[in-house]
Amino acid sequence: MNKDEMKNRISMALKDPILQQGFEIICKNLAELEKENAELRKVAEFQQSSNMDTHLENKKLKETLTVGTTWNKHLNSRNKALEEETNKYRNMVFDKMERLDKAKEIIKKLYSHIFQGIGFIELNDYNIQKAEAEQFLRDVER
Repeated sequence: MNKDEMKNRISMALKDPILQQGFEIICKNLAELEKENAELRKVAEFQQSSNMDTHLENKKLKETLTVGTTWNKHLNSRNKALEEETNKYRNMVFDKMERLDKAKEIIKKLYSHIFQGIGFIELNDYNIQKAEAEQFLRDVER
């Protein structure tokens, strides 16, 4: 039995016009409440779907943030390693430059002694410079 059939049976059972009028008011109010209830359900469904969309979007954003944070940690680690390697390379370059400058000085001194001719006093300087040059070459070979 559907609603309308049920209303008709109750309506027939109520012979009193006042009771019947009250019953009709109740039925009218019930119909309005059902209509409002349907509208509220639509609003609730919309809010629920909006909340679900927001929830899913937030979840994706959190996952992306987690991945980004992990990548950032790896990149920071790589940057630190690259900085260390750069510093090592820079130190090697500066060390070699210092060695080359020292070698130039030694060569200039030896060159000037060779072309000036070696006298008795200068022979001692020559031996000292020769020893410095040999020591330098041993250092460079290491």
